[in-house]
Amino acid sequence: MVQRLVDEVSAEREALRAEAEPGRNLEARLCTAALLKLRKGKTKEVASGMLAASAENPRLLDPVREVIKATLENLKATSDDLDAALLGWLAIEGLNSLEMHDLNPFSEEEHQRVVEAVNRLLRQGIAE
Repeated sequence: MVQRLVDEVSAEREALRAEAEPGRNLEARLCTAALLKLRKGKTKEVASGMLAASAENPRLLDPVREVIKATLENLKATSDDLDAALLGWLAIEGLNSLEMHDLNPFSEEEHQRVVEAVNRLLRQGIAE
């Protein structure tokens, strides 16, 4: 179950790569786009099952921990603007987490507003 979710995110990111416009923070844009696309799938049910199972065996989340660590290292190595990449990734992970745990206070319009802001941030960076 956990590995399937990890594989789905990875496969979606690679599928999006073929369509992605080159430019700043490409890996961060692919990562956030893949996470957002899978939001519409069955990830909520899988995440709930993962959370319940991990209560008895926390090591079940080790593959997820490894993917998160690898994602962070990838963003550090490939981002044109690391601050923007990290903020964008954290924002989308936060939105997904709220949704997966039925804690999402945002309307669909507010959700879309945050996504658009993240996309602008990743494309334009953070002005210093």
